[in-house]
Amino acid sequence: MVDYLFGILSGQELTTEPALFGVLVVYIVSTLLGAGIWYWSKRYVESNPLASKYLRLMGGTFFWLGIASLLVAGCFYQGVIFNRRAWLYFMLLLIYATIAYSLYFYFTKYQEMYRMQVEAERRRKRYVPTSTSLRGPERNKPVRQVSRRGRARK
Repeated sequence: MVDYLFGILSGQELTTEPALFGVLVVYIVSTLLGAGIWYWSKRYVESNPLASKYLRLMGGTFFWLGIASLLVAGCFYQGVIFNRRAWLYFMLLLIYATIAYSLYFYFTKYQEMYRMQVEAERRRKRYVPTSTSLRGPERNKPVRQVSRRGRARK
């Protein structure tokens, strides 16, 4: 097991060995997914700032972990410290740990934070004047009622 994880690995084994090819696919998908989430988080800046903040954080984390993982996978030269399988599996473990923490955060803390954000928004809107209260003095003029025959009543 130790020899498998810390034995020297050639660059060709990265694409020919199915397990390592799967790891490489996970790195590429995590990079693309992170970039997509990072870009997508800009849509929520106005409507849901809390979601925007945490999606931007999660997307950036996935993107940079994917880039770092691809750099580690790209360092498969003879004599380089990163040409061991252990580094590939360590980077894969970091990606899975980020996914697990994101799910943990969403199901435990995010729901409460979102509820508090909605409550704060509701409290803030309660004290903001509405457009009908800003009309001015013409709002206070008496309204003339028209009778059924078309004549104005006083």
